[in-house]
Amino acid sequence: MRSRRTEGTNTTHGCLLESGVWEEAVTLILGVLCVISSWLLGFGDDSTPMTNAVVVGLLVMGFAVAATLTDPAARARLHLPRQTH
Repeated sequence: MRSRRTEGTNTTHGCLLESGVWEEAVTLILGVLCVISSWLLGFGDDSTPMTNAVVVGLLVMGFAVAATLTDPAARARLHLPRQTH
């Protein structure tokens, strides 16, 4: 795939490695896995590690959603309205 230089940044068009929504989607999935990990790994009965996994997972998911909603390029790819300040 050819790279094209645009305004001082190197972008690869049409490639999975292009910065974008997929990064936040992977982060969101990792957050979900963190939330359910205590039950998947069998320590859901122990409140301290379970609470830790749930809180960290929710924070990761929140940061993923916030990153998506504050990135103008990601908002355009998701067809979300532009942010107004």
